Amino acid sequence: MQSDTLQNLTIATNEFRGNGAAERTEYHNLVAWNRLAEICGQFLSKGQLIDAQGRLQTRQWDQDASVRYCRRRFVGNALPSPRRAWTEFVPPFVPLEICRRIGSKRLTVGNYGQMGRLTRAGANPPSATNPDPRDVLARAVANAADWLAIPDGAFLLLAVSGGPDSMALLHGTAQLAPERNWDLTVAHLDHGLRDDSPDDAAFVAAAAETLGLRWEVRRVDVSALAAAEGRTLEDAGREARYRFFEEIAAPDALIATGHTADDSAETILLNLLRGSGLSGVSGIPARRGRIVRPLLSARRADLRAALDAANIAYLTDPSNADLGYARNRIRHEVLPAIERINPAAVEALLRFGRLAADDDALLDGLAAAELERRVADEGIDWHEPPGRAIGRRILRQAIGDPAPSAERIDALLHAAEGSRGGLTVELGGGREASVRKRIIRLR
Repeated sequence: MQSDTLQNLTIATNEFRGNGAAERTEYHNLVAWNRLAEICGQFLSKGQLIDAQGRLQTRQWDQDASVRYCRRRFVGNALPSPRRAWTEFVPPFVPLEICRRIGSKRLTVGNYGQMGRLTRAGANPPSATNPDPRDVLARAVANAADWLAIPDGAFLLLAVSGGPDSMALLHGTAQLAPERNWDLTVAHLDHGLRDDSPDDAAFVAAAAETLGLRWEVRRVDVSALAAAEGRTLEDAGREARYRFFEEIAAPDALIATGHTADDSAETILLNLLRGSGLSGVSGIPARRGRIVRPLLSARRADLRAALDAANIAYLTDPSNADLGYARNRIRHEVLPAIERINPAAVEALLRFGRLAADDDALLDGLAAAELERRVADEGIDWHEPPGRAIGRRILRQAIGDPAPSAERIDALLHAAEGSRGGLTVELGGGREASVRKRIIRLR
């Protein structure tokens, strides 16, 4: 019975993909899709799933999740290989009204979603004047690979949410991987903040399978994490993601994220409005430890245009349009307004961020040397107070992470520079500092 199901699944998948027959009709593809959906729905509702190596795995899927999975799995993302020639098959897309009927409104399949018609092979083949858009994505990754020191033969863990930026990272890196001999694994963390968030995880897993890549998916209750650790939802989600990536990444692997130039510009503006220092307004670093961001020089709109041109499916997260989040207001209101004043505003903000990062690194180096000079057995000698710009950094480095608030640091500086002794300053997280005879002791 199991082998019959697998055989039927294979037949339906081959029919659905068109087997390279550009003359197959939209009707035939739609009939094949319906057959495939029916088989997959039965297949998955029994708790079975095929992994990247074609092996059966048992998962806990309810009927609704099974239907959502098979429908989103095979709408616009069943391409067998990004390196297959353009004319070898008809992309398996279905009309827009079918996408709506099956509830995939959040699924964007390139220009196809806007045109509402079948895209046929050979309609706009790559040429010298019309390059393969997948190569555009690969070049975006390749341009950054050298200066990020991503070596040939590297193990890369790709952080993929299913959105356009991370799908650009996924397909661009997968296109480049054979040339660079990279070993790729796809990672997705379900934050559990929406009822349909398991669909996103299934979509990412399906995309990885399509490219023949390993994948890891996990679900975390980010709301509970935020409450337990006193974090905002955004901060808790970020923390959960990076903990997950660090946990599953091989010791010698690099972790690649899909952050873009737009993300960095937004971060600079957001932190500037929060009154951050140089570290905050430096933007997103291209590399920090083993975290690398190959698309940090690319614009979001350019990546999305390449995805659309390549008919690569991606998801749109409804929360990204919620103006209740400060970052979304920066993205949708503030930055567009600034770009109307200066069309090159993103480039200008990134340049400002690079200058701030250079100054920040210099001051951190000076502070580290000064801290080493001042540390004694009894504490940190503050008899000759340094300039406050260096003093703040000395204290932050001595206290460590998580860094106290700027107000607590300034209170400690004031106590250390004052004439009174015997003062204690709470630093948060159960930590405190005492000042006696111009000596700072940390506990």
